[in-house]
Amino acid sequence: MTTEAEIIAAQSAKPGLLQNQLQSVFHFQHAVKTGCPQLGFNLIASSGCDCATLHYELNDKVIQPNQMVLLDMGGKWHGYVADQAMTFPVSGKFDQKQK
Repeated sequence: MTTEAEIIAAQSAKPGLLQNQLQSVFHFQHAVKTGCPQLGFNLIASSGCDCATLHYELNDKVIQPNQMVLLDMGGKWHGYVADQAMTFPVSGKFDQKQK
């Protein structure tokens, strides 16, 4: 359930979106798929230089073209908490430097 919601959030990523919009996509998708709106922890949806900050939770910047995006998200369900992270280029394709 967390995996599906995080993949949908990742697929929603595009330049011009706010980081917290990806967080909101995950939160909504997790609630729809599980019927439980609880999150396991403060979600991380960072991009660019913010990806290098441990436990970055502001999620308040605009995602720029050619940036990397880091999603560290997890839902809570019946007392269990998932914690999954993924990093990907917002363009959807790794360039030489990003590889």
